[in-house]
Amino acid sequence: MVMITEFRIKMPFTTAEYQRGLLYGIAEISKESSGSNGEGVEINKNEPFEDGSGEGQYTKKTYHIGSSLPGFVSLIIPSKALDVYEESWNAYPFCKTVISCPLLGERFNMTLLSMYKDDDDGNTYNVHNLSKDMLTKRKIVKLDIANDEFPTGCTDDPRNFKSEVTGRGPLIGKEWEKKQTPIMWCYKLVIVEMNIWGIQNKVESKIIEFERNMFLRLHRRMFCSIDQWINLSMEQIRDFEDQTAKELHNLFDDRKSPKKNQTTVSTSNSLKHASELVSVEV
Repeated sequence: MVMITEFRIKMPFTTAEYQRGLLYGIAEISKESSGSNGEGVEINKNEPFEDGSGEGQYTKKTYHIGSSLPGFVSLIIPSKALDVYEESWNAYPFCKTVISCPLLGERFNMTLLSMYKDDDDGNTYNVHNLSKDMLTKRKIVKLDIANDEFPTGCTDDPRNFKSEVTGRGPLIGKEWEKKQTPIMWCYKLVIVEMNIWGIQNKVESKIIEFERNMFLRLHRRMFCSIDQWINLSMEQIRDFEDQTAKELHNLFDDRKSPKKNQTTVSTSNSLKHASELVSVEV
């Protein structure tokens, strides 16, 4: 069975602003999500790519679950540690991310496709050019960073934030986009296939739920941290990414070496939910 969910998220940015905010937000959450129990995000590669379909930025990450094994994984693998791998090809405004788990092999497939559009109303019918068969299986879910239920551990509240730099916010009411400019929409397609008899439907549903919560947490962080990144150039954002990658490498190097102190980048929000392991990237 294949579960296809297209999340659509309205944001008070231009797509050019969103690109920088996304990279900044991902780096911030990656640091927060690396705790002291062996879990966290390790950035293995972050480099330009060019192929027949275009050019952009390629990233490869390892998500170490450590002792914070999510419930849906424990249904499949009775282990205290598990690594999940993420590869992303970001040819903005399009991005493709593939999630894999070596222990599950071909029994688990997950792909995320992202597209971003300015001056949009969130109703573009087939932005990802899906086949007729995939369209019949697709479920559309619109997310609202101001009004949807806040995931556990999410402290950023767009309803109480006003940007000193841009004057945007707070985001009040069900139709806050009518009072904000600019407005753009994110189209994030999540395709999950789990081929393990008896539990596949439950696991697929759990992953979609986790992705929803991660999207809400990330996009709330992007808006509420806008004053920190809105005036940064793309070069400065890349420098921030590189510094974050070095910090995370040092973190995991320290853990691997018994001679070094077991330090952490940040333990304020250690990983307790699979949403923080199943793709921060999209």
